[in-house]
Amino acid sequence: MLSKSVVLGICLIFLFSSISILPAQIVFEQETTNIINKRPFYRFTLQNGNVCSGYVLEETNNEEILYTDLFGEIKVQKNSLTKELIAQPCVYLRFYNRHEMVGALVDFDKARVVLIEAINGRIIAKSQNKTEVRREVLEKVLIVSPDRIKNGKYWFPSETEYMYFLRQSAFPIKREQIMSKSQYSFLSLQYGVTDNLSVGIGTETISAFFLGWGVLGANLKYSLPLKKVKEMYENRAVLAMSISSLFIIGRRSDSGVAGLAEPIFTFGNPDYHFSLGAGIGVMTPGELITTLRFGGTARIGCKTLLLGEFGHVNPRSLSDNLTLGLLGFRFLGRKLHFDISLARIADSDNSVFGFPYFGFHIPVR
Repeated sequence: MLSKSVVLGICLIFLFSSISILPAQIVFEQETTNIINKRPFYRFTLQNGNVCSGYVLEETNNEEILYTDLFGEIKVQKNSLTKELIAQPCVYLRFYNRHEMVGALVDFDKARVVLIEAINGRIIAKSQNKTEVRREVLEKVLIVSPDRIKNGKYWFPSETEYMYFLRQSAFPIKREQIMSKSQYSFLSLQYGVTDNLSVGIGTETISAFFLGWGVLGANLKYSLPLKKVKEMYENRAVLAMSISSLFIIGRRSDSGVAGLAEPIFTFGNPDYHFSLGAGIGVMTPGELITTLRFGGTARIGCKTLLLGEFGHVNPRSLSDNLTLGLLGFRFLGRKLHFDISLARIADSDNSVFGFPYFGFHIPVR
C-alpha cells in the first residue's frame, strides 16, 4: 500500500492539472489598438517546424521577407509558412546583465525595441509610457502571448514536459532538440528525430568502473497528437508508443537483456498534465514483465514544477512485485533544471524503503 503522503501528493497533482490554478496574468488597462499596435505582429510556423514571431517587412507574389524575434530578417516562400495574427503582442527582454523586462510590444527592429513596460502586472496604454531599449544591450528578445506573463514575470517553456522523474510522458521533444538527463550514476540523452519521433540512449556508470559489468539502455518513442492545437499551451491529448531495451554486459552469469513495449496517454499542456501508461515485456531468462504507472505535473511558479509519479512492476508473478512512488519538485534554470523528490519503494512482503531522489536536466540544444 502507498503511504498517505504519496496518495495526497498524487491527488494534488490531479487537482492542479484539472483546475489549472494560475497566478494573475497581465492586464491591459486601456484600449491599446491605436497606441500599441503600430504594425500587425504574427506568429509564423515555418516549413521545417520552427515557430517564431514578428512582422512582414516586404511581400511579393511568391516571397515574404520577415523580421522575427528568433532569426532576425529571413526570406521565405509564401507557401512554406503559416501565420497567425497576435492580437495583443507582449515582449520579454533579457539583458546581458541578467535584468529582465516584460511589457506590451510597440515595435522592434535591428536597432531597438519599443515597449510599454508592465508595472505590477498591469499595462497602462499611454504614449508617454513607452520605453525604448537598444538591441546591443539585450541578450534575448521574445514576442510572447499575454497569458505567459504572470505576476510581472515571463513563464518561459520548461522543455521538460516529455519527462517526469523516471519515466516519459507522451509529449514529444522538439525536432533536433537534445536533452541530457542525470540521476545518481545514470546518464541519458534524448534526441528529437522529428516532431513526433525521438530516440534515447543511457548508461549506468558506477557498475562499469567498480563491478566489472556495464548497463546500456535504448529507447524509441513515437508520439501522435489526437488533436491539433494552435497554441502551445492549449490542452491536448497525445498517445505515444515507447519501446525500451536494457542490456547488462559483463560476466556470463551477470549478463542479461530486457525489453518493454508501453503505450502512454497524456492529457493537458506543457505546464499542467497527467499521463497513464501500461507496458508488457520480457527479461532473460524468458520472464514476463508487466508495468502500470501514472504521473502528473503542475506548474506552481515561474521556475517551479510540482511532480508526482507512481509505478507498479510485476517482474515474475503476482507474489513478487514492486511499487514506487515519488513526490517532489523541479526547479527550472536558464541552462539546467534540478529535480528533488522523496521516493518510496514497497514490495509484496510489505518491506518499505524510502530515500531522497535527485536529478538534472540539461538542454544541450
